Amino acid sequence: KTGHDCPCAAFTDMPEFGTTEHDAIDWAFTHDPQITNGTSTTAFSPDATVTRGQAVTFLWRAAGCPAPESSSNPFGDVKAGSYCYDAVLWAVEQGITNGTSTTTFSPGRPCQRAQIITFVYRETTFAPNADCTRAAVVTYLYRIFTGEGMLN
Repeated sequence: KTGHDCPCAAFTDMPEFGTTEHDAIDWAFTHDPQITNGTSTTAFSPDATVTRGQAVTFLWRAAGCPAPESSSNPFGDVKAGSYCYDAVLWAVEQGITNGTSTTTFSPGRPCQRAQIITFVYRETTFAPNADCTRAAVVTYLYRIFTGEGMLN
């Protein structure tokens, strides 16, 4: 892949080609359904803070946009028609997250690293109790010890 056939070539603020971050953004941009796009036609904003609403929406899209089973919404700050409405309802139904109170989700609040790790851990496709392959272990170690990991 060169910069000319990179799916995110229009974004002028992409991480260096060949890095884990660059590959992850390409994956999210081309995933079906698309997990996320840019913050404008020329920017991805890789260093911008993700909100709780965005994080849950990214996870929901990565799971294939499953429809929530219920339309019951206890959160006054997540309105029907909002970009994160179905994602929040689905994530709460699946036990992936709760609100910040019984009546608020706080979709605009920054999502902390501990929260996203918890969201991913609770998402059943992560399979935290499944056996781990040798390739997975060395990939985790590589990402942690070379600074390529998601915890950086």
